[in-house]
Amino acid sequence: MSKLSFNRAAFLVLSAVALAMPSVVQADPTRFADCTPAGRVVSITSDVVATRSAQRTLACGDELCVGDLVATGAGGSVGILNGGILTQIGENTRAKLAMTPAGTPDVELQEGTVRMIDARPEGAAGRLAALGAKADIRRNDAEARIASGAGEICSHSGLLSVNGTRLEPGRCAAVDSGALRLVPDGVEGRKLAALAGSCDPGPVIAPIAHIAPTPPVAAPPQRAAAPLPLPPGGPSRNGCESPGGCDVNPGGYQVIEPFPGTGDPGPLGSS
Repeated sequence: MSKLSFNRAAFLVLSAVALAMPSVVQADPTRFADCTPAGRVVSITSDVVATRSAQRTLACGDELCVGDLVATGAGGSVGILNGGILTQIGENTRAKLAMTPAGTPDVELQEGTVRMIDARPEGAAGRLAALGAKADIRRNDAEARIASGAGEICSHSGLLSVNGTRLEPGRCAAVDSGALRLVPDGVEGRKLAALAGSCDPGPVIAPIAHIAPTPPVAAPPQRAAAPLPLPPGGPSRNGCESPGGCDVNPGGYQVIEPFPGTGDPGPLGSS
């Protein structure tokens, strides 16, 4: 499959997920009277907390609000879906949630790793920010990383615009001391796992390399049946291929001639 066809297939799969989920997350007014919805938890591992006016521990199906600061520890991660854009927050990460004026997710990474994937066929761009660099998330797959005061935003799939500069897949915009430099992705195949610890029930994502590793809720790949081996050479093992058809014994079983050169009868087949 060509790279272009592969990316199109990946976007189609995620589009199906977006259609299966509410395009606008509705907050529970009894819990968050002042909440502007920013997404819903669709996958989670270990303990993850969100802090706004107070701190709360997140669980599958929980709503996130604009202004929430999401924090994970070692082994923790959370996937947040809103409007067809998936935000995956990795371990040892702090990220603040907001919304763009167009109503799409706007995520500011403060420390750690965040991956955002958008497979919508159309719509306004989301945003992923790190150390002043801002990436437009629209029909692409991007990952931001910050460690030791330096950061980068990388494109895994699709064209990515960072501060107006276009990145091809496999390229990164490195941010250090306010400067923006274009560099290759320094670690081959480095991707934050999307939808690790998927909620049940949750979005079903086909097992494609675009979203790795395969979520536990994904269906196995559909493989074509292997062709049957050709029969061995030599004379026929029964009389069915001769004029007059097969010989059938009184018990209803087909009489099988010996395998060629062995004198050993083959398996019996019912008529």
